Amino acid sequence: MKNKINKVAWVTGASSGIGEALCYELSNKGYDIVLTARNIANLKKVSQKIKTKSFIAQADVSNAKEVKKAAKLFIKFFGKIDLCILNAGTYKSVDAKKIDSKVFLDHIMINYLGVVNCLENIIPNMIAKNMGKILIISSAAGIRGLPKASAYGPSKSAINNLA
Repeated sequence: MKNKINKVAWVTGASSGIGEALCYELSNKGYDIVLTARNIANLKKVSQKIKTKSFIAQADVSNAKEVKKAAKLFIKFFGKIDLCILNAGTYKSVDAKKIDSKVFLDHIMINYLGVVNCLENIIPNMIAKNMGKILIISSAAGIRGLPKASAYGPSKSAINNLA
């Protein structure tokens, strides 16, 4: 453990991509890490590579009950969250000739309501501790639509407006 700073970061979407990279970077800066995602096998792999203390809080961010359960566990374990990075997301391209409302619903449930579910469970702790920062990962697609992103873009636009 190098650069121990006694701070805790919660990263959603921690099992791959940007979330995984953020876990390593934050650990290198001395943060203890709470890892959240659906894929427990990948979470375990990421956790093993983290140099500081880590806690796996498996949850599907689109499931409010799972997020609530995970948040209770990691708040009990660490007592606080100093930095919350809401990164979990999904992207599936949409062919305008084959609109599937399920694809749109999945984007809203994960990319937007997933953020809301997390905020609902972390803001009260941050207020009680009078501390904490929240970062929400969005996309340029939320500012101006991109080709084949008609489900993804609006979900990121909703995040931009929420933030």
